[in-house]
Amino acid sequence: GLMYLEDGELHLSCADFAEAYTGRHDWEDYSAEFTFTPLTGADHMVNVRVQGAIRSYAVGLLADGKIAILKNDNGYRVLTDAPFAWENGITVKAVGNTISAIADGAELLKITDEEHPYLQGSVGVSMLRGTHDKYRRIAVKGI
Repeated sequence: GLMYLEDGELHLSCADFAEAYTGRHDWEDYSAEFTFTPLTGADHMVNVRVQGAIRSYAVGLLADGKIAILKNDNGYRVLTDAPFAWENGITVKAVGNTISAIADGAELLKITDEEHPYLQGSVGVSMLRGTHDKYRRIAVKGI
């Protein structure tokens, strides 16, 4: 992927796949608020419990007007999804083996991963298939 700063915002784009991470590998329970603008493409994701390029959870804004919680286990797969018209930011909570997606104060999705859950990791952003996003803010709070 291509990553750069412009007017105080982080831009990330890709032809096939891109990710960027920040934070510590040993963070446990936290919430992460992501404020960003999708510019092009269809697979806009924010990540929690990142343990490198092949292990994390993501909340994704997908091409078909859905929001999804995905698990990256050497490749992303959807754990749960729902229709969603995105307007602002997304907050993702990671508590134990439960991941939830919140927008405008309302919980949209929640999943408890019973199959080899990731219980620690940093935060990040990711995308697939020709996507370009700009990120204004990522705020992480311990729970």
